Amino acid sequence: MRKFTKKYENILIMCNNKRKKSYFWWGVITFLLLLCSIAGALAKYINPIDSVICHYFGLGLPIILILDVVIIIIWIILRKPGAAICPLIAILINFGFIYNMFGFDSVNETPKDLRVATYNVHGFYGASTESAYRVSSLLSEAKVDIVSMQEYEAGNDSIVNSCFNFFTYGIREGEHAIYSKYPIIRHYYSKFEGSGFSYLWADIDCYDTVLRVISAHLQTTGVTSSISDYQKYGSSVLQWINNNFAYNVQVRTLQMQKILSIADTTKIPLLVCMDMNDTPASYIYKSLKKEMNDDFTSCGTGYASTYYGAKNMMRIDYIFFSRDFIGLRRNTSSVRCSDHKAVILDLKMEKQENRESQEQAALLVP
Repeated sequence: MRKFTKKYENILIMCNNKRKKSYFWWGVITFLLLLCSIAGALAKYINPIDSVICHYFGLGLPIILILDVVIIIIWIILRKPGAAICPLIAILINFGFIYNMFGFDSVNETPKDLRVATYNVHGFYGASTESAYRVSSLLSEAKVDIVSMQEYEAGNDSIVNSCFNFFTYGIREGEHAIYSKYPIIRHYYSKFEGSGFSYLWADIDCYDTVLRVISAHLQTTGVTSSISDYQKYGSSVLQWINNNFAYNVQVRTLQMQKILSIADTTKIPLLVCMDMNDTPASYIYKSLKKEMNDDFTSCGTGYASTYYGAKNMMRIDYIFFSRDFIGLRRNTSSVRCSDHKAVILDLKMEKQENRESQEQAALLVP
């Protein structure tokens, strides 16, 4: 009997030690995730030119927050709800990011003045006529008034270009195209310095109001190519991947400074349509958001994803608009014509000043 009791006690001690060890390691994981969550939250406040460390965590913030939720569930299962406070804090300090990714607004039934779209069309998958037709059908059925397209690589393919003839006006420069049902008065195209990426803006006469639409495509993250390189070459390319990521983050910051300088000197209603290649956790998103409203936070519902890659978790395509507009409804395309989703936004235009003063203001930016 004593032997049995002793053996039973030993088993209990072993189980207790294993439980304590389990608590310890779950505690370590919880603490590390908290540090990652804090770094992700700080990313939008730290200029990547000064430091890029936090921006690794900012880019991976959706995954980090999902893991925080998983840790909360685990602590509850382990009957240690007090330990769940730590991951709960991690989630709360990233409330701003969550707000930029999840929307619960009711649908606004106010009649629109303008329907705008932005779409990275992924080169129509090699200037494919079929892909271009599908994109044009999507935009036509959505009754879009103005669309900004990035990676529009149709070249001189008249068949691809003719797919968008239902728009009365259009300009194509570099990898950009802006199509409109309203007259395009002037436009300007430029590559970002030292980069193959670029921007295009157009002034459009809409209901006797001159407004400016900027189409921009910022430096890639390089994540997809980096994963491919790692799978191919292994750890020998990790340093190169790190340097490449840091370089791309810093280049995007400089490119955003150019877009901000145009926005700051534009004195007419402004729309900035872009493939930012970065998330709402980024410094560059916060920089532009300070000056303008964005499509999702103004009137979006559901989950804000705009990119099919990364398990459909990323929001990297945006429509920012000046205070001259009110956002009414925001949707993304349900038909897949690219590796990105089209972002479609309904807007109400505020009453504008007289036409002559608008024309003068429009000429302030080259």
